[in-house]
Amino acid sequence: MVESDQGKKQFLEVIWQATSGETGVQVSMYEIGDTLGLDRTQSSAIAEELIVDGYAELVTLSGGVAITAEGLLFCGKAQQTGETQLHQRLSGDTILSGGDVELINSTIAAVRGMGDLHSLEFEMLETLMMDVKTLEVQLLSPSPKFGIVSAIIAAIAETISKTSNQEVSDRLQGLIG
Repeated sequence: MVESDQGKKQFLEVIWQATSGETGVQVSMYEIGDTLGLDRTQSSAIAEELIVDGYAELVTLSGGVAITAEGLLFCGKAQQTGETQLHQRLSGDTILSGGDVELINSTIAAVRGMGDLHSLEFEMLETLMMDVKTLEVQLLSPSPKFGIVSAIIAAIAETISKTSNQEVSDRLQGLIG
């Protein structure tokens, strides 16, 4: 097999092709592996690495996977500058669209990737992580609600504003206007 990052990138690119680049669209990890000449064990191993890295998500226990916004970035299929991300807004529709959910997931990844979370007191960090989890759970709903999501995003932004990472706080505030 090729180098690990290159193998993961190839696997993601095949997922991207099979799903037309749509996050959340399920495809079989085993079919992706077949396309690349991999057996089930190799396919499972690469898919597991991608899931752990946040580049793919497990959709079904029978091997259904989907590419994430981070996966699109990793394989070079979606690139945005920080400036563009700062000015993106949710649609404001009562029920979030797929694009809204993708945008929120990308922002959640930015929150998780913040290097200065250690500057928060334990209680604030715990609150932040619970708010992020609450947001993720709301996004699992077949009809995620803008009102609920915007309240959670505002709470997360307020907590993050107490760190040195104003860019992520501004990005969160920008989502809800």
